[in-house]
Amino acid sequence: MRFLGLLLVLVAILAAGIWMFRTPDSDIAELEAKYGGPPSQFITLPLGERVHIRDQGNPAGRTLVLLHGSSASLHTWEPWVALLGDEFRIITLDLPGHGLTGPVPGCDYSVECAVRLVDDLVEYLGLDHFVIGGNSFGGNVSWRYALAHGTKVDGLILSDAGGGPNLNPAPLTLAFRLAGIPVVNHLLELFTPRSMVKQGIEDATSVEGFATEEKIDRYWLLSRRPGNRTAMRMRFTVPEYSGLYHDQLAELDIPTLIIWGREDGFVDLADGEWFGRTIPGAIMSIYDGVGHLPMAEVPELSAADTRTFLQGLPTLATEPATIQEVAPANAG
Repeated sequence: MRFLGLLLVLVAILAAGIWMFRTPDSDIAELEAKYGGPPSQFITLPLGERVHIRDQGNPAGRTLVLLHGSSASLHTWEPWVALLGDEFRIITLDLPGHGLTGPVPGCDYSVECAVRLVDDLVEYLGLDHFVIGGNSFGGNVSWRYALAHGTKVDGLILSDAGGGPNLNPAPLTLAFRLAGIPVVNHLLELFTPRSMVKQGIEDATSVEGFATEEKIDRYWLLSRRPGNRTAMRMRFTVPEYSGLYHDQLAELDIPTLIIWGREDGFVDLADGEWFGRTIPGAIMSIYDGVGHLPMAEVPELSAADTRTFLQGLPTLATEPATIQEVAPANAG
């Protein structure tokens, strides 16, 4: 009895400690007010997924669909929107389990789930032809999408893309390491200190001063949207099948631009060079002194290379796009 009493006391102390030091979820209404105002829109797809998107730029221009990386959000593409929106229509979205989209019923947060949702979205928007691009996890989704739905894809942009052979494995950030450890990864749903997010951004990038207080807050607050931390845990525990599709990349008949930071500490340049060798006719730009996020670390340089690539694609004889009116940002 005495042992049982001591055990109960220890459990009570542990529970109190967890309660005191846990990192609570962010408030959804506050997040949407802060990060989901115009030009953000929230649309509901046929299967019921409520997705946060932005449809910006020149509605008569060639359409780009841009996908962010793991634990990021559509905001990571805003520098390109500012630099390329004069000529191109740019659609960005928060992938399942990320940003203001949050959890998606029936989704295991795998690449396959993301590919399906992206296709549902472009069908909803009536896009027959577009350029798809992505960074990191979003790059993995992009090339897998191009393989699965190549007749819709006029061009492919890979920015430090995942899903390659991992030729020179780099150490993961603390958060990503913990996310892959059974049992321990459940703690990430309770403890997500701002300092860990700050360290993750600093580890991912090489341009000095990139990790501003505003960026750190945005990543931290959005990571704590209800359901997003559970989604991250699930994403790092589902099987990864992209290696089964590597041979198909050698037969990909889609113009491809590869941009990569030479100092990328997450996905080594060796993988970027592998994509460059494997995809027929791929063009590659490597940026010295840049890490995992070239579109955000050196937006002017990477956007200029992207503009040149896009201007070199065959011209489509299409009518100007009609942008659909969907629910206001704070509806629903």
